Amino acid sequence: METDQTLPLKFYSFFTKYSLLDNYGFFSGLRRRVWRKFLPQVAAEDTFEFQLTKSSTSASEGLSTDQLLDQLLADEATKRVIAKDLDQAILALGVRIASYGLDHRLQTAFQRLGLTTLCLENLIDLVNTLPERGNAAIPELLGCLADVEDTIVSLRKNKNTIGTSLHLTVVSKLILNFINRTKDLLELRKDIKEKRTWKQLIKEYQKFRKEDSSLRNYFGSHVDLLALEVVEHTSQKGEKYVAEDLKEYKKFFTKGLLGGAIIAL
Repeated sequence: METDQTLPLKFYSFFTKYSLLDNYGFFSGLRRRVWRKFLPQVAAEDTFEFQLTKSSTSASEGLSTDQLLDQLLADEATKRVIAKDLDQAILALGVRIASYGLDHRLQTAFQRLGLTTLCLENLIDLVNTLPERGNAAIPELLGCLADVEDTIVSLRKNKNTIGTSLHLTVVSKLILNFINRTKDLLELRKDIKEKRTWKQLIKEYQKFRKEDSSLRNYFGSHVDLLALEVVEHTSQKGEKYVAEDLKEYKKFFTKGLLGGAIIAL
C-alpha cells in the first residue's frame, strides 16, 4: 500500500507528541497505562505515526521504513509540510522548556542558588526567529539550550542545599528531556533529507511506543518518584498522623508500615 499523497501526512505529533504529553506523578502515570491496556491509543490515518505502525506490523501490505522515507522525501509538497511541522515542533518545545523553567517554584530555587535565568528568556526569542533565519539560527539556539541545560543540572546537583520535592524533581527532568528532543529536531532541521537522523527519531518513537503502556518498565523507572511522593504527601499531611487514642494510633501505624514498605522496595 502507498501513502495517500492527496492528503499530505502530518508530522507535528511525531515530532512532539510523546514529549509534550508526559504525565508526571506516579499514580497519574499508572492510571494512564492501566487505561491504555483496555483502550490502546491509535494514531490518526493522516499522521506519520500511522504509516510507521503499518510498515512495522504489516510488511506485506505497507512500505518498509526506507521505502516510506524515500517516497516522502522525494515529494516537494511533503517536504514543505515536514519543514513547517518541524519549525512548529521546535517552537512548541522551546516555549515548553521556558515556561517550565520560569515556574515560580523553580525560580525561587534558582534565586537561592544565585543562578541566572536569562537563557530561558532568550530561548523564546530564538525559537521564534528560527522560521525566518533558518539554519543560521541553529548554532545560537544550540548554545542557548546548552546554557539552559547547565542551569537545570546545577539546580539538580544542589538539591541537598535547597531541598527537593516531587515537583522540582519531575519538572527539571522533563526540561532536560525536552532539551534533548529539541537538539534532535534541530539536527534534522539542518538537513531534512538526512536519513540517519530520521532513523534515529523513528527508533526512539518505536521504543517509546513499545514501552509506553508497559507497567513493568513504568514501575522500574518511577519507583523513586513513588517514594518521593509518599514522603512529600506525609510531610504535607503530617497533622493526620498525630494519634490521640488507640484507634488513631493503629491507623497511623498501618500507614507508616505501608509507606515504609513502598520506600524500602
